[in-house]
Amino acid sequence: MAEALPPEESNGTLASGDDVLVGICVTSETIAQQTSNDAETMLGFILANISTTAQSMRGLMHVQLDTLPQSFKFYTKQGWPVASIQEALIKIQHLINENGVIKIQPGFVDRPRVGIITKDGTALGFVFVSSLTLMVSDLRRAVASQLGGRSWSCTTDIIFLDRNQWPICPSQESSLSVLDIISGASVYVFGAGADRREEVVEPMEEIDSSDSPPQKVLKPTPTRVHSHSHQPSTSSLTVVNHSASKSPSLPRTQPNSPVPFENEQLAKEVVISYVRAEATQCALDLKEGLEEEGFSVYLDVHEIRCGTDWQDSLNFAVSNCEVFLPLLTPAYGQTQWTNREIKLADVLGKFIVPVNFLDTWPPGCLAIQFATTQFIAWKRPDLSNVKSKKPLSDNSAFGKMAKYSSETRTTKILMSSFHGKVISGQSGNGEKTYSWDMTDIQYVSGEVAERFKDLRDKQTENGLTRRATMLKSYGSVLPNSASRSSFVTMESREGKPLVVIGVHPKQAYFADEIKKLFEGEGYEVWCTTELMEFSDFSATQGSSQSSDSTIPVICTQDMSAESRSKVMFQQRVDESGIVLFVLSKAFAESKTCKQQVFYCEHRKRVVPLNYEHFEMPGWMSMLIGTSTFEDVQRTGYKDSLLSRVKKAFDPKEFEAEATKEAEFDNHVHDLKCSLPLKKCVYISGGTRFFYDKSEQICRAIGKSLAKIDYIGLATGGFFGVGKLVSRSFYDTRIQLKKPANTWHILPIKDYEDRSKQGSQNEDKTFRSVNFGETLFHGESVRDRENIVSQVFDICILIEGGPGAAHEAEQFAWSEHVVIPVKCTGGAAGGKFNVPEKIFKVPDGVSSDDWELLGDKNAGIDEIGDAVARIVVALQKKKESTNTSVLQASRKASFCKMKAISVDDEIRPSLD
Repeated sequence: MAEALPPEESNGTLASGDDVLVGICVTSETIAQQTSNDAETMLGFILANISTTAQSMRGLMHVQLDTLPQSFKFYTKQGWPVASIQEALIKIQHLINENGVIKIQPGFVDRPRVGIITKDGTALGFVFVSSLTLMVSDLRRAVASQLGGRSWSCTTDIIFLDRNQWPICPSQESSLSVLDIISGASVYVFGAGADRREEVVEPMEEIDSSDSPPQKVLKPTPTRVHSHSHQPSTSSLTVVNHSASKSPSLPRTQPNSPVPFENEQLAKEVVISYVRAEATQCALDLKEGLEEEGFSVYLDVHEIRCGTDWQDSLNFAVSNCEVFLPLLTPAYGQTQWTNREIKLADVLGKFIVPVNFLDTWPPGCLAIQFATTQFIAWKRPDLSNVKSKKPLSDNSAFGKMAKYSSETRTTKILMSSFHGKVISGQSGNGEKTYSWDMTDIQYVSGEVAERFKDLRDKQTENGLTRRATMLKSYGSVLPNSASRSSFVTMESREGKPLVVIGVHPKQAYFADEIKKLFEGEGYEVWCTTELMEFSDFSATQGSSQSSDSTIPVICTQDMSAESRSKVMFQQRVDESGIVLFVLSKAFAESKTCKQQVFYCEHRKRVVPLNYEHFEMPGWMSMLIGTSTFEDVQRTGYKDSLLSRVKKAFDPKEFEAEATKEAEFDNHVHDLKCSLPLKKCVYISGGTRFFYDKSEQICRAIGKSLAKIDYIGLATGGFFGVGKLVSRSFYDTRIQLKKPANTWHILPIKDYEDRSKQGSQNEDKTFRSVNFGETLFHGESVRDRENIVSQVFDICILIEGGPGAAHEAEQFAWSEHVVIPVKCTGGAAGGKFNVPEKIFKVPDGVSSDDWELLGDKNAGIDEIGDAVARIVVALQKKKESTNTSVLQASRKASFCKMKAISVDDEIRPSLD
C-alpha cells in the first residue's frame, strides 16, 4: 500500500516513482484560480503516480471515483485551464496545488458559459455560447433566447459594458467579441431592464372538477427523464389520478416554461416528427388537438429558438418524450433528419404511434422499421362506405378504427372510404397535399390519447415493449440523457460477437465464403439468405401491406411471411455489432435490400463490399457513401476486411467515430456562424465545361443574382462553374457598389490529388481564392460536400460530374432545394443518378421559369433571370411559411388563453 505523501518535496520537486493521494475538487469558472472556496465540492481522492499524464489521470478518475462530471477540464496549480490537446503533454505534478488537490471544472457539453451581471453586482443568470470569439451581437441573441423569458427585457433594454466599464453601442456589437468584454467568467450590463428581478413563482393548486381532492402542480424539473416502463410516469409534472373513467385519464401538465435554458429544456410527453415541405400545417393542427387532450407537445418550430442548437434540442426532446408521433407523408424517412429521429426513437424504446398519410402500409424505406407497428389513419373513417363489416378480434392491439360506431367494427377499410381523400395537384406542381378538418384532428388526437392511456394503464401489451438495443452498437452518438433509458443497455452480447451479412440471393455463394472466413476467426455470422424462403427480393415497388395494421389491410392473428422476415432481420441486426452489405446490380434493384440498408444506416456500423462494377443509385451512395468500399476484386481484400471488422468491435473505435461526428457538427456550426448573411445560395457544378453555352450561362446567372440586394453567394472554391459564377457575381456587386457577399468553402486538406480541380498545395492543403472570402471547413472534399449541404438552403447545379451529383444528393437528403440548370447536361441534366425529386417544381416557383432551365433554345440572359426569379420565389415562400407558423402559434396561444378564462383556470398561460 502506497504511503500518502505531500504533493511536493522540500526541494520543490517530486520523484518520478512516488505514488501520492490526490484530492479531486470540482470548481466553477469564477473561483478556479483561488486556493480554496466554500463553493467547491470535493469528489474524493485518487491514488496515482506523479509522473502520470493528465490524459491518463482522466482514465484513473473514471475508475476510482464513483461521481464524476460527464465532461470536464483540468486546471493547473496556477489556475490555468488545460486544453484537451495538452493533456498528453503535462503531468499531474503540474496540476496538484499546495493542498494536494487537483481542480476540475464541468464542461457543460463542451460549451463555455458566460455570467450576466449588472453593474451593481446583481447576477441575472448565465448563458451558454458556442465560443468566446462569438460576436457581442450574437451574445445578445443568446441572452434573449436563454434568459428572454425573465420579467426583465434583455433584448432592447440592456447595454453591454467592456472591461473599462465603457458602454458598447449597438452598432459596435458586431465588431467586438465576447473576449473583448468578458471579465473573469462574466459580462457586465446595465440598463432599465437589468434592474428588475425575476419574481419567484410558488407552486399553485390546480382546480379539479372531480370529487378527488385538489392536486398540487409541481414545479418542473428540466433534467428529469421520463420513464419508459408501463407504469404511470413518475416524471409528469402533476400527480395522475387514474380513477375509473370512460375518457382517457391523462396528466395535466404545466404550460411550457418560456425560459428553456439550453441545458434545462423541459421534457414533453409527445414529440411530433414531420417533413416540413409536406406537413407543417398538419403538425401545427395536430399539436393544438393533442394539447386539447391534455398532452404537452414538442414541435420544433415552436420550441427551437434563436441561439439554441436545434439538433441538441431535438435530441433532448426525443430522448425524454414518452410518445413519438411521426407524420408519414411520402418523403418521411427519405430525409436525413426524419430518418435519424425515427431511428433514435426506436433505439431508445419510445412508444411510436405513426399517423399515416400514405396510400399503402408500411412506407417503403421504413418497411422494416414499421413491420409490426400499428398506425393511425390521417382521416377519420367514413363507415358508410365500408365494404366489409365483420367483428374485429378483441385480441387485436388498438383495433379501434370504428370507435365512432357503437355497433360496427370493420375488418377492412379501404383508403377510398375516407371522406377527405388525398387531394392531388393543389400545390401547383402535381405534388399531393393534405387537407383535414377539425373532426379529423379530433379523431387522430383521440386515438393517440387512447393508446397512451393503454400504455399507462397496462391494458395492452402487444407492440409496447421494445427490444433492448445495445448502445455500443448504435452508429451514432446518443444524447447524454439517452444512456439512462431502461431500454438501452451497454452490456456486451452473450457469446461470440455477431456479424450480419446483407446480400442478394444471386450472390449467396459469395456470402457463404465470407461467412466461413469470419466463423474461422471466432465470430458468429448470420446472413440474410436465411430469409429467402419468405422474402421478396424482386425490384417491384408495389404496395406492401402489413397484416398487423388496422388500415388498409385485414387484421389477422397470424403474421405474414414477409412480416416475419422483417422481424427476424430487425432482431438479428439489433443484436449485431456490424453489418456487411454485398453491393451488386441485383442488390441495388431489390426493394428488400434497399429496405435493409435504410434500416441499418446510422443505426449500425456498416461496411460495404463492392462485389461488381455497376451504376450505383442515388439512395445507395447517399446512405452508404462512396469512399468506404472494400473491393472484393482487389488482391488481399480479405485481410483488409478482417482488420476493419476487428477494429469496429474495439470500443476505442467507437470513441473515434464519436469524435469525428462531433468535429463534423462543429464545422457545420462554425460555418453558419462565419457567414454574416443568412440568405446565401450555393453554386455546385463541374470543374470543366462540356456544353458550349455553359460558360455564358454561368456569367449570366452570376450577374442576375448580384442584382438581388439581400443575396450572398458561396462556392466550393474549385475551378469551372463555381469560379465563373462567383467571379461574375463578385464583379457585378462591385460595379453596383454593393457588398461583395462572396464566399468560397474549401476543405482544410484532401489527400487525393485535386490539383486539376482547385488550387491545391504540395502538402495537399488548399490556397485561398483571390477574390471574395475563403473559409476552410472539412477534412476532405467529400466532408466539405456534406457540410455545405447542411448550411445552405438553396443549391444551383450547373453541369457537374459524380462529385456535384453527390452534393445534390446531400442537399436533397437535408430537405434543401436544388435548382438544376437542366439544359447544361451532366448531373444537372439527370446523369450520375442524381435524385429525381430535384427536378420537381418547388412549391411557390413558377413552372414557366422552371421549364426554361431545361430549354436549350432559351436565351442566355433569360436563363440567368429565371434562376434569379426562382431564388427570390423560394426566399419569399420560406418567409411566408415562417410567418404562417408564427401566426398559427399566436392563434393557438390566444385560443388557450380564452379557454383558460372560460374554465376559470387559476394558472397563467405561459406559452
